[in-house]
Amino acid sequence: MAGLESRSGLMWSAISTLHHACRNPSARVALIHTYKYTPILTKLLGSHLIQEKRLRVLQLLQELTYGIKISWQEAHLPQLITTLTQWIEGNEKDVVGLALGVLVNLCYKNLPAVYTLMRSVDSKQFLRTILKLQGDNINTRVQVSA
Repeated sequence: MAGLESRSGLMWSAISTLHHACRNPSARVALIHTYKYTPILTKLLGSHLIQEKRLRVLQLLQELTYGIKISWQEAHLPQLITTLTQWIEGNEKDVVGLALGVLVNLCYKNLPAVYTLMRSVDSKQFLRTILKLQGDNINTRVQVSA
């Protein structure tokens, strides 16, 4: 997958197959912890993708990051987190919800992802954006813990 272009039909067939494989719990665990597709999918994300394909990649990333364990700073994290935060601050409601879901999955019990997030955004401005999302009727509830 890493050598395919984002316009390739084979690439999007592979993404559909991976998304379908995530329905099987044991396959999903293997995809998350053994095969680690997140770095490859991070390379696909970008402004060049049309919204439909962006949503497909985000849906797959949401599946593949749920319950992920990140023990150290991985090379793809800064790019992925920067892209996600830009989309969360954007206007596309479908993209915002999925990007926020992926970001939550990445940061949940994963300090390297949290540290990367803290380095890549203005915390106060980002929190204002999240609080605004809560008021905009996206299924978002902000819970701050110390």
